Amino acid sequence: MKKLCCNMAEMADIFNCNTEAFVRSIEQLNRRCRKLEKRNCSLVLAGIIFGAIIEYRMIEQNRRMGELEKRFGELRMKIEEFRDKEGD
Repeated sequence: MKKLCCNMAEMADIFNCNTEAFVRSIEQLNRRCRKLEKRNCSLVLAGIIFGAIIEYRMIEQNRRMGELEKRFGELRMKIEEFRDKEGD
């Protein structure tokens, strides 16, 4: 918006008004940036937690699979023993 100034006081008022509007705009942008940073930090933290949970579940699954393989190995040995006893 253009406004003609007749004296220095009016010019100072217009300059002050524009400066205040500029400052408010910067403050609003800073608030929005802070909100985005908080949201991004929250998303990163959620991703880290989710990744840790998935990794823990995979470790647990591998442990269980190892136990099952051990049990299957024992069962195979018992089956072989029974086959050997039947063959005798």
